[in-house]
Parts: sequence; C-alpha cells; structure tokens
Amino acid sequence: MAIYAANNICKGIKRFADRDEVFLGGIIYNGRSAINDPSIVDRFAKKIGTSVIGGIPMSGAIPKAEIRHKTVIEYEPDSEIANAFRCLAKSVYNNHDRVIPEPLSDDELDKINEDIDTLLKEKEMPAI
Repeated sequence: MAIYAANNICKGIKRFADRDEVFLGGIIYNGRSAINDPSIVDRFAKKIGTSVIGGIPMSGAIPKAEIRHKTVIEYEPDSEIANAFRCLAKSVYNNHDRVIPEPLSDDELDKINEDIDTLLKEKEMPAI
C-alpha cells in the first residue's frame, strides 16, 4: 500500500510541478513492513525517475516512542535507530536532486504488487 500511496503523491507532484512549485527529491525507504526488501523500492524509484535517498530499518523503538509521543531521538538518543534518523536527516538536508516524477500506470503498480505477493508466499512457513 505504501507504493500505491507514493505513486499517488507523485501524481500530485507532477500536477503542480508545471508551476515550479513542487518537485520530488527522492524516496525514503521505511522497513516497517512484512517484506523487508529494498530492491522493490529501488525499482519503483527508478521507474518514476528518482532514487532512494535513505532508509529506516524496522525497530521496536519506533512504536514505543510513538506511544510516548516522542521522537526516536528523544526516546532512545544513543540507539542505532536514532543514528539512522540522524543519517537520514543529513541525506535529506544535503540532497539537491529535484525531479518531476513519472507516476506508474495501474498495470505497472500491479506488477510490483505481484512481486510483493511472491515474496510474501516465499516467506510463508510450510504447513506441517
């Protein structure tokens, strides 16, 4: 669902980019899903004309910080995940890429969805 949402955001960016108001600087990969395969996000980014500028790995500290209404850096300032957010912030700040994305068609999104479904099936445990 995140790729569908990102594609819809790209449609909005493309709609307003002709006014020189909005551009896409890249994709941030969020590893909090059932499939932790950055290659799918990389392929999506390339197809829309951009790149992955950073990623956040799965971490139990994220929901714990959210429950306490804190950022991860506030909640666990010396943790690996806090350092990942700091690195991401530097990547975003230093990124000067600006593109008008080319959103994917429904067929292209369906192909990515099929690939995700295949990965999910590969991860399923066999019945005993």
